[in-house]
Amino acid sequence: MATQVETIRPELNEEKRCVGGLCLDIFPRIELVPIVVDQPDPPSTLAKSANRTLNMVLDKMQHKSTLKIGIWGMGGVGKTTVLRLLNNTPEITRIFDFVIWVTVSKSQSIRMIQEEVGQRLLVEIMKDWPNDRVASKLRQKLHDKKYLLLLDDVWEMVDLDLVGLLNPNQNNGCKVVLTTRKFEVCRQMGTDVEIKVKVLPEEEAREMFYANVGDVVRLPAIKRLAESIVTECDGLPLALKVVSGALRKEEDVNVWENFLRELRSPATSFIKDLNEKVFNILKVSYDHLEDTQKKQCLLFCGLYPEDSEIEKSELIGYWRAEGILSRELTLHEAHVKGHAILRALIDSSLLEEGNDDDRVKMHDVVRDLVLAMTSPKGGEPQHLVRAGISSGKIPDAVEWEKATRISFIDHDLCNLPESPDCPELLTLLLQGNERLRVIPETFFNNMPKLKVLDLSRTGIESLPTSISKLESLRGLVLSECESLEALPAGVISKLSQIEVFKLEGSDWASRLSDESTEIVAKELSELSSLSSLGFEFQDVGGEERDSGLPSAIQDVFSSGFMVQQLSNLEELVVNHCGGLKGMIPEDEVVEHEALPKLRMLGLQDLPEFVNFFKGVPMRWQSLEWVGIINCPKLRKLPFDTNSAPNLKEIEGGRNSQEWWDALEWDNDATRLQFQPIFRKNPYC
Repeated sequence: MATQVETIRPELNEEKRCVGGLCLDIFPRIELVPIVVDQPDPPSTLAKSANRTLNMVLDKMQHKSTLKIGIWGMGGVGKTTVLRLLNNTPEITRIFDFVIWVTVSKSQSIRMIQEEVGQRLLVEIMKDWPNDRVASKLRQKLHDKKYLLLLDDVWEMVDLDLVGLLNPNQNNGCKVVLTTRKFEVCRQMGTDVEIKVKVLPEEEAREMFYANVGDVVRLPAIKRLAESIVTECDGLPLALKVVSGALRKEEDVNVWENFLRELRSPATSFIKDLNEKVFNILKVSYDHLEDTQKKQCLLFCGLYPEDSEIEKSELIGYWRAEGILSRELTLHEAHVKGHAILRALIDSSLLEEGNDDDRVKMHDVVRDLVLAMTSPKGGEPQHLVRAGISSGKIPDAVEWEKATRISFIDHDLCNLPESPDCPELLTLLLQGNERLRVIPETFFNNMPKLKVLDLSRTGIESLPTSISKLESLRGLVLSECESLEALPAGVISKLSQIEVFKLEGSDWASRLSDESTEIVAKELSELSSLSSLGFEFQDVGGEERDSGLPSAIQDVFSSGFMVQQLSNLEELVVNHCGGLKGMIPEDEVVEHEALPKLRMLGLQDLPEFVNFFKGVPMRWQSLEWVGIINCPKLRKLPFDTNSAPNLKEIEGGRNSQEWWDALEWDNDATRLQFQPIFRKNPYC
């Protein structure tokens, strides 16, 4: 049967560009999204074994009576690798109309699976739709279509009918292939064939380890130790990968001997789903990280839901705000340092590359290790993690009391305790809880050390006054708080340690009162430590607001004095402000040296924006990057020949050449100085 692999252009696929450690929604790009999404191929040293299993799967799929196949085996044995190879097999796209990959994980609900299927099929799903309506939409999309469903990391039965997927039968030609650690799950899913993924044979295990560890293994003294270490890994691909990453290019025999000794030490595993041998191997590799900073960075990644694609820039921002990265570093220096740490963790195989360059992933077995080490019995600073678990239950008070980091990301929380006692809490991540409407007035009373607070994508309507007691807070994120209507007066200015403040989103500003926007604009000037500021006022200016914007933000800064105060600001982003005319009111002036540490400036979709600082060329000795997208009335940049000596790039949109050519310059020397660094972004 001739089939067609559909390629559909989504209405809008916004891809964030991360610059200098701050992730900005400046550059929306529309791109073609294929229904069959390639997955990363395994290393060649692992592909040999995985291909044997793949061939078994392909052979079974040829039989009409084989509708569901279960691939099972212990964690880290290579089940996902086999599924990736199957996903990328060319003949699959000639047999099926749709190939749908869904990572299920422990915490996935029916709705989460529906959303992942919908995203893959480019079916729009509204937040307020009940699950049965979503299921109906998915059935419509798949009507008379032949699909292959790839379910990775299944922990319990998934009811395909509730999701909206027709159960495979010999008439519709659809098939399901799943991976799981438990044979019991295969039975629950009604698989016709179960294929166990076994550990690597000794020869292949040695080949994989030697290829990863490098030429150092040829040294006679090390080769002997390497053979013993391979034996200790028991042919488990994940263990071989992590250990070889830890010892890659290591020439010190003593390090190898110590590593082997630790591998042979008795292990104490307190995770029922994690093999004791595997736990010990991963723990030794973790201990082998050369400094506490890298260890803390890795442990922080465990705060995210299982199988998350974690934004590098977001991670680095958290690390800096909490103090894992030195506060002495500028945002740019922290960005560079953070990326170096992530590279080291990837090279150690404790993290993995994400599906794009801006993200990383953590293998679920490594995450199990991290959660174990940060549990009450683990010996590391304690974490309270319920990320991605849709129970909505509030943990006991004693768990809050001992935690240094708490994560309820995407937990489906509806309420919070009145006043939890959290004397050691450094980071609190509450993003993604859209049903959380109210934060109790006294909630923040007993969090004296809190440094990072993320409330993005929650349903909160206001902030409690107790937030003013967070005197140690350095990072506050309120992005995409669609229901936010009020900020209590005098609160922002009391957060004297704030370095990163993000108040971005789609249409929240249309609900924010003029009084609240006045508060935001005025109190920002009192944050002397502020180094990163992002805010957005979108779709403002309807019938209720004839002025186009709240009066406080007709200009970015309420006065020239405010600009002078923000002496530590390194990054400034302004998006979608329909009535914004300039950086300050026309009758205000600023000094040449204003914003001396500004390194990155982004402006997008400002149809009325006319000038930066009227008649004043800025020095901006630290400025490295400027992005100006869809600002048609901006006719002059605030530069002369003495401005921005370190500026590396001025970026415009794909249709910005005419705008650039029409810019006014004081003289030809200035124009010629900046002409070579202008470039058009083809995606904007």
